[in-house]
Amino acid sequence: MITISEFFRKYYNRSVEYDNVAENITINATVYPNPSRNDFTVACENMTRVSVYNLMGAMIFDAEVSGSNYVISNLNAGVYFINIETNNGSTVRKVVKL
Repeated sequence: MITISEFFRKYYNRSVEYDNVAENITINATVYPNPSRNDFTVACENMTRVSVYNLMGAMIFDAEVSGSNYVISNLNAGVYFINIETNNGSTVRKVVKL
């Protein structure tokens, strides 16, 4: 299990290096509705994987995906971090399940 700070270092602050020059990549991703009593829809171009982590940093869901939309269901009430991986990098979104 990783700590929350390790999680954010690993997934939230991503950069790509080309010829020793760092270029920050912006991933446009939306998770809606947020907060939600039911399902969450993840919308992002060229997604390859969606992972869900709880506040303790434990991965509770992980799936390889393709396309631009993915529905996450069956989460218990709480706060979660959704790691969205694409062909160009990854980003993290926080969601609240009521």
